[in-house]
Amino acid sequence: MSKFKKVALILFAAVLVFSFAACGGNGGTTGKQEELTITEEEKQKGYQLFTEFGIKFKEPESFKKYPQNISAYDNGDPVDEENPLYAELIYEFVPNEVLMRFQEIMLDEEMGDQEKFDAVATEVWEKTKPLYAFTLVRVGKEPESPEALAELTKFANNEEIGRGEKYIQYLSTSEPNTEDLSEEAKAAYEEIMADVKDNMKPTVVAGLPVAAADGIQSIKNMQFTSQDLDGNEVDASFFKGQKLTMVNVWATWCGPCKQEIPEIAQIEGAYGGDVKVLGIVTDLNVDSSKEQEGTLDTAKEILAELNANYANIKVSPEIDSAIIKYVSALPTTFFVDSNGDVVGELIIGARSLDDFKAAIDSLLQ
Repeated sequence: MSKFKKVALILFAAVLVFSFAACGGNGGTTGKQEELTITEEEKQKGYQLFTEFGIKFKEPESFKKYPQNISAYDNGDPVDEENPLYAELIYEFVPNEVLMRFQEIMLDEEMGDQEKFDAVATEVWEKTKPLYAFTLVRVGKEPESPEALAELTKFANNEEIGRGEKYIQYLSTSEPNTEDLSEEAKAAYEEIMADVKDNMKPTVVAGLPVAAADGIQSIKNMQFTSQDLDGNEVDASFFKGQKLTMVNVWATWCGPCKQEIPEIAQIEGAYGGDVKVLGIVTDLNVDSSKEQEGTLDTAKEILAELNANYANIKVSPEIDSAIIKYVSALPTTFFVDSNGDVVGELIIGARSLDDFKAAIDSLLQ
């Protein structure tokens, strides 16, 4: 992965990614793998399923406590069959003081774009602390020694948690390093590391990875029934009235999701009737109970405060099975044409208005 890509993710608020961990002590599962499923009971207990990486785990509470301090970026090459590293999600801890410095750099009117780029690379990127990564390595291309594997993943410790016909799944972890952290940042960092090790790692199950291209991007003639945040029914006819619909998958607790909403709110005005936006709020379900009333109020408040007037819907069973099960990171954005077919590439992570417009323009040509 290039330095530019990593810095660009930070520049656009990075991406708040659900993290992954390993089953401890048994070396993972081997042989023929099956696609994982998740029950409603597991969801209620806080479990998450990420089909693209073949992993299910109970989400750590510390990630909700420190959402602004967790960033991630992707690595690997899903196309080049000769590259051992198929895919990797790398998670880092970003101290508050580093976030503040990032804001100072971006608001400095005396700095040019290249100066800001260089400053972020040295004063933000190099100040983050690697936490761990979930790594997929191609079978038959795996490094022959632990040292070579560490060189590939850029993590000292790589625990195999699953092995199928195509990929080997690893939990890649770093050694704790509190150097240069303030007392506040040190406490948060140590809490996160302990939470991952003690509470999340034992819950992880590895199964068959199913690529997003085989999931969301393969959807044709999408059909669904759901509700907007006021309880009105919304279905697949939503796609019929315009050339393109931008679907943004987000959550009320996701910092980067909220940071890109003002950008998304400008899309419909920029394209008249040719493009509409549809938000999917992952922490709201059509079968909302009283426990979700607070979340519903929060979602409405976020959208109102950010002047976001585009449609937002709750997760229904159809949306859950067709879309949410394949989402490995928030925010995730994709595009649907008037026939209900998913078109173009998935966008994972927060983006700017210009980024979204570039993707839209290429699809409208």
